[in-house]
Amino acid sequence: MSSPSVPAYSHPIRMAAIAAGKHRFDTGEPCAKGHFPAPRYASNGACVECTKLHTRNNAKRQQEEQRAYVASCLKRMKRKKAA
Repeated sequence: MSSPSVPAYSHPIRMAAIAAGKHRFDTGEPCAKGHFPAPRYASNGACVECTKLHTRNNAKRQQEEQRAYVASCLKRMKRKKAA
Protein backbone atom coordinates (compact mmCIF):
# COMPACT_ATOMS: atom_id res chain seq x y z
CA MET A 1 0.00 0.00 0.00
CA SER A 2 1.43 3.39 -0.98
CA SER A 3 1.52 6.42 1.29
CA PRO A 4 -1.18 9.07 0.73
CA SER A 5 1.30 11.67 -0.57
CA VAL A 6 2.52 9.41 -3.39
CA PRO A 7 0.11 8.58 -6.23
CA ALA A 8 -0.60 4.95 -7.12
CA TYR A 9 1.83 5.24 -10.06
CA SER A 10 4.92 7.35 -9.63
CA HIS A 11 8.26 7.46 -11.41
CA PRO A 12 10.58 4.91 -9.77
CA ILE A 13 13.31 7.54 -9.32
CA ARG A 14 10.81 9.80 -7.57
CA MET A 15 9.75 6.98 -5.25
CA ALA A 16 13.42 6.30 -4.43
CA ALA A 17 14.00 10.00 -3.71
CA ILE A 18 10.98 10.11 -1.38
CA ALA A 19 12.19 6.96 0.40
CA ALA A 20 15.65 8.53 0.80
CA GLY A 21 14.12 11.72 2.21
CA LYS A 22 15.28 13.90 -0.68
CA HIS A 23 13.34 16.96 -1.80
CA ARG A 24 14.35 16.82 -5.47
CA PHE A 25 15.16 14.19 -8.07
CA ASP A 26 16.21 14.13 -11.73
CA THR A 27 14.91 11.67 -14.34
CA GLY A 28 17.50 12.65 -16.96
CA GLU A 29 14.70 13.63 -19.35
CA PRO A 30 13.44 17.12 -20.23
CA CYS A 31 10.13 18.27 -18.77
CA ALA A 32 7.06 18.78 -20.97
CA LYS A 33 8.12 22.38 -21.64
CA GLY A 34 11.65 21.36 -22.62
CA HIS A 35 13.66 22.38 -19.55
CA PHE A 36 16.80 20.28 -19.38
CA PRO A 37 18.31 19.33 -17.07
CA ALA A 38 14.98 19.21 -15.31
CA PRO A 39 15.25 18.57 -11.59
CA ARG A 40 11.82 17.88 -10.16
CA TYR A 41 10.25 18.21 -6.75
CA ALA A 42 9.79 14.86 -5.04
CA SER A 43 6.61 16.06 -3.33
CA ASN A 44 4.63 16.56 -6.55
CA GLY A 45 6.90 15.68 -9.48
CA ALA A 46 6.78 19.22 -10.89
CA CYS A 47 9.73 20.66 -12.80
CA VAL A 48 11.64 23.12 -10.59
CA GLU A 49 12.15 25.63 -13.44
CA CYS A 50 8.49 25.50 -14.52
CA THR A 51 7.44 26.11 -10.92
CA LYS A 52 9.79 29.12 -10.64
CA LEU A 53 8.46 30.62 -13.87
CA HIS A 54 4.85 30.04 -12.86
CA THR A 55 5.43 31.61 -9.44
CA ARG A 56 7.21 34.63 -10.95
CA ASN A 57 4.48 35.20 -13.56
CA ASN A 58 1.74 34.78 -10.98
CA ALA A 59 3.40 37.30 -8.66
CA LYS A 60 3.65 39.86 -11.48
CA ARG A 61 -0.01 39.35 -12.36
CA GLN A 62 -1.07 39.75 -8.73
CA GLN A 63 0.96 42.97 -8.43
CA GLU A 64 -0.69 44.39 -11.53
CA GLU A 65 -4.16 43.46 -10.24
CA GLN A 66 -3.38 45.01 -6.85
CA ARG A 67 -2.19 48.27 -8.46
CA ALA A 68 -5.33 48.43 -10.62
CA TYR A 69 -7.52 47.81 -7.57
CA VAL A 70 -5.82 50.53 -5.52
CA ALA A 71 -6.07 52.97 -8.44
CA SER A 72 -9.80 52.29 -8.79
CA CYS A 73 -10.31 52.76 -5.04
CA LEU A 74 -8.49 56.10 -5.14
CA LYS A 75 -10.62 57.25 -8.07
CA ARG A 76 -13.81 56.34 -6.18
CA MET A 77 -12.58 58.18 -3.08
CA LYS A 78 -11.82 61.30 -5.15
CA ARG A 79 -15.27 61.16 -6.76
CA LYS A 80 -16.91 60.85 -3.32
CA LYS A 81 -14.96 63.86 -2.00
CA ALA A 82 -15.86 65.92 -5.08
CA ALA A 83 -19.57 65.12 -4.74
